[in-house]
Amino acid sequence: MSNEYKHLIVDGLEFWYLKNDFLFINFNGQELNQFLQMEAQKTVFDFSPEQKEKTIVHLSDGIKNLIQILCKAVRKLKSRGEYKSAAYLATECFEGLTIYSEGLKNEGRYVHACNYWLNILSFVNDGESNNHVQVHKGHPYFFLAFYYLLSGDLETGFVYAYNAIKEDKILGKLCPKLGYPEKAPIYLTIFLVDNPYNRMIHLVKELRKELDSHITLYNKEFEKNFTIQEFDNKFLQNDSNPKLEGPRYLFSFSFWSLLELKKKTNSQIQDNEFSKLRNLNWVFNLCLIIDKLLEANPKIGKKNMGSNVKQVFEYLNLLSQSEIKNIESKYKIDINRNDPDQVLRVLLPMKLTSHSIKVPKLAIHYLIAWNLRNYGGHKIKQQKCLVENFDEIFNILMKCIISSVDLL
Repeated sequence: MSNEYKHLIVDGLEFWYLKNDFLFINFNGQELNQFLQMEAQKTVFDFSPEQKEKTIVHLSDGIKNLIQILCKAVRKLKSRGEYKSAAYLATECFEGLTIYSEGLKNEGRYVHACNYWLNILSFVNDGESNNHVQVHKGHPYFFLAFYYLLSGDLETGFVYAYNAIKEDKILGKLCPKLGYPEKAPIYLTIFLVDNPYNRMIHLVKELRKELDSHITLYNKEFEKNFTIQEFDNKFLQNDSNPKLEGPRYLFSFSFWSLLELKKKTNSQIQDNEFSKLRNLNWVFNLCLIIDKLLEANPKIGKKNMGSNVKQVFEYLNLLSQSEIKNIESKYKIDINRNDPDQVLRVLLPMKLTSHSIKVPKLAIHYLIAWNLRNYGGHKIKQQKCLVENFDEIFNILMKCIISSVDLL
């Protein structure tokens, strides 16, 4: 019968299973989780404090042997077309190894926890190669992302997060009923989904609180009623527009990184030549997100930042082409070409007029984004305003991002 549990033995790995339900997984006559917890305790680290990436992890022979046999079992299940069971078997094994890494994390030993999983994955990769099979690695990628994010290494964390989502996309196609990747924990984290069952919900809540504060400022400034749920539906969790996929990842990474930087430094610490160049990189990323949001919008949809901004002005009836030229002539600036130190000195006070008429603040915000986008994309010369006015610039660019999402 279709609901009867199936039995499989592969080189000492014995289990009864029915799709995603496993019973009595044993390895060499011992209950799997009990075996893994005992074997994980045998892990030894040769820690390199000044070159942490060279930390050597010695796993037990029992774990190494199990990983090779797991790959054989996954190949066997896949040969039967049982992809969901294959994924769940791998996850069951990885979950048994996670108790040890969670103990390391709870002691603040993120370097050890990351290297522990990297070493496990190296043996998984060998097993995949030896058995010509692909094992679902969403679980270890998730925890690598988790530990790197907790340690403050956001770039590496996002690399593993992206790979976890790739793994979940593959599984989602093979097993559509799972609802992957959208229901996977790593997706919930990277795209800031407010889901209490997410393992990283405390990180997500902190980010969403900050994002909501920017939306509140946007609403107050421009008399809008935009919500964070609309931001989710139109952008962060919008899978329907392929043009938004890259900007979604870039926004989450940039927003998260900037908040981490804000927590760890202050404006006095950042008053140096390196910060001017680094801030230029962050500013460019935010401007690129604005540009790509506008480009992905069929109501706007131009191929460069200047054209997109002009189209927004026309769509919202903010500024005409002649008014832009009047501003540039009156204040002796070239928004498209001049350095930010020159242009923002004129724009940041928010007191522009054109033909004696006050220019709307939203228009000035987009002019600032236009100038910074073109500058950041073509030059690396340090600009004082990127340090002295960084918080103000960040808030302005966030309002442009929210406005651009609002326009979708």
